[in-house]
Amino acid sequence: MKPVSHILERQARLILIGSGLILIVVGNLFEYEILKIKVAELCAHVGVLLLVVCLLHWIFESSMRRQLIQEIYDAAIGAGRVSSSGISDVQLSSRDVSYKRLIETSERLVIGEHYSARIFEDYGPEIRARLSRGGETIVLLLDQDSDAAHYLVVSKSGHGAPETQIAKIRDIANFGPATAKEQKAELQVKWHHRVLRYSFVMNENLAWIRFYTNSEGYSPVPAFCVTKGTDLFEFFQNDVTRLLEQSKDESK
Repeated sequence: MKPVSHILERQARLILIGSGLILIVVGNLFEYEILKIKVAELCAHVGVLLLVVCLLHWIFESSMRRQLIQEIYDAAIGAGRVSSSGISDVQLSSRDVSYKRLIETSERLVIGEHYSARIFEDYGPEIRARLSRGGETIVLLLDQDSDAAHYLVVSKSGHGAPETQIAKIRDIANFGPATAKEQKAELQVKWHHRVLRYSFVMNENLAWIRFYTNSEGYSPVPAFCVTKGTDLFEFFQNDVTRLLEQSKDESK
């Protein structure tokens, strides 16, 4: 069954065509002039105009409009895939991402890095306050004796000397056994031996993902946020869970 709009458009087109033909025929059956206006010629010209309008409408209907609708459909489907993927926010530079609320409100916070101390330098007070409240905080760092660490140092793909970066993390977050009496939780540390494809800050509801560049040299990298309840979040959550299982605790 055809939509009502198509039926009405077809009827309107037939009416215009019929009116145009009638006016052309009528305009050629008589000659009449009023106030120097040749009414017969005017009728014929109006009839031709109606036929031309119908012709243009038919061309648009048969080709241009269909192409336009297809482009709109493709754009809408693409936008729908992006919105349903779970990506809720994007920053063109990962340094513009604010983790403050994430650190303060998460029940369980997992941070994955090679050995960069930047997030601890930027959010040292928030991380210490979180530990003082007893919030579960896990950080995954690269084992300095692993082949992956050696590769990053040799290839100059890392963030300076690993020992220096990890020493900063120890100092900022009271790494290891709690030294402050008011600290209710320790920073749980696990050592991985992988060259990560991305770093991350994740809690039970969302994850901020930051990729690494393939080329040498500094370049700001984008970051995006993925929310719970989507296939994309499940992918990162499962990947991080496996990485945690394959990593060693600080005491081991």
